[in-house]
Amino acid sequence: MDLAAHRGTDEIAEQREAVRITDGVPGQEQFGQAALARELLMEPHLLILDEPLAHLDVESQFVLLDIIKSISNRFQQPVTVVLTSQHIYETERFATKAIVLGGDGRALAQGALSELNKHKHKAIYELEMDVPIDALRRALDDMQCEIRGRPPVFIVEFSKQQAIESIVDRLSIRGLSLKAMRDISESSRPHFRNIDQSI
Repeated sequence: MDLAAHRGTDEIAEQREAVRITDGVPGQEQFGQAALARELLMEPHLLILDEPLAHLDVESQFVLLDIIKSISNRFQQPVTVVLTSQHIYETERFATKAIVLGGDGRALAQGALSELNKHKHKAIYELEMDVPIDALRRALDDMQCEIRGRPPVFIVEFSKQQAIESIVDRLSIRGLSLKAMRDISESSRPHFRNIDQSI
């Protein structure tokens, strides 16, 4: 075994050791580790992963995503990684491009995450709060926005940029309690439902 091959084997062994599947199925942990190690040993140019974060605890999800990012960004023999996932925010922290597929399999949006919503020229936020949608609409009625969703998650698209502070202040003045807020202007998240559908 030459030095490069030995280094590759060590790297794969470290990666295999780092990824733990914790769904409680006997033998599943070893299968997941072995499958990933086996694929990396073949030094692929393209790696397709179907729901690789399923059945992983949160820490293991980030370890696996770090591994994926490192093999796709390495200087020698980078690997193009295509993965499917329902863990939107976790994968978007590591992805450079995204494709959002509709129920019929057609692409609804695709491209660099920073470009997905640029055509809308809007500020888009996800709000988590336990209020009826009508109360939220009344609170933000003069801020030129579209609101969709249902408690506890709403997507609010503003027709112009809005500072987070001004939104939080407005909700506070109206007596509405905000649990969490996320700027999703550069996320694939807004593409998952039409404006009239629940989230």
